[in-house]
Amino acid sequence: MFRRGVRRHRTPDDGDEAVRARMERQGILDLPDKTFHVLLWEPALRIRLGPDVVMVEQLSRVITEIARERVEIGVIPMAMSMDVVPSHGFWIFDDDRVLVETIGAELCLTEEVAVTPYVRMFDELSRSALRGLAAIRLVESVRRDLGGGAQTSPDRK
Repeated sequence: MFRRGVRRHRTPDDGDEAVRARMERQGILDLPDKTFHVLLWEPALRIRLGPDVVMVEQLSRVITEIARERVEIGVIPMAMSMDVVPSHGFWIFDDDRVLVETIGAELCLTEEVAVTPYVRMFDELSRSALRGLAAIRLVESVRRDLGGGAQTSPDRK
């Protein structure tokens, strides 16, 4: 899927290196002094950018991550009425830095006037998100739609 996206957006094809770096970055999820709040929009879980078997594996990973102690994953259902919709992905770091990923660039925003709208948008979107068992059930329904069957839900949350 990553390579297909690289070709589509005409970015350099460093797929193996990018995957290695991404896997290395995932290690921060295990740091005891960090907490992560993640929002996913249901259409992002449903769009087929790769083979169903790969999508099912990725959804299984999302379900596993929902059960992590220091990771709070909210899933915004498609049926939810929303007042705001982000036009691109973004990451907020400690409410004073925002990383914005666009098709052509990755932007790092640090000025309060640029960061504040993203913090507000995250807070608004967060109110629409399902969490815990409700989020797991929604992700499991997406898995079933892809032919992945049900997965035993983690006990936590």
